[in-house]
Amino acid sequence: SVATLNQLRQVAHALRAWPTPLGCALNNSTSTIGDDHDLTDPDVSRQLTTLGQQVVEFVQARAALRDTR
Repeated sequence: SVATLNQLRQVAHALRAWPTPLGCALNNSTSTIGDDHDLTDPDVSRQLTTLGQQVVEFVQARAALRDTR
């Protein structure tokens, strides 16, 4: 839920972590992962792909910053 994501962001900030701009919450009441372990909901797939891209972009930016020091 949105409230849970907000609380996790607050905890992350308190620990001096940098949460991604996008937060994803998967609803267990709907089947989003099929028996073959593939995502069945295209919206969930898009959100998780975006989240993964944000993590990779952050890591790359952080590595570039470290390399300039």
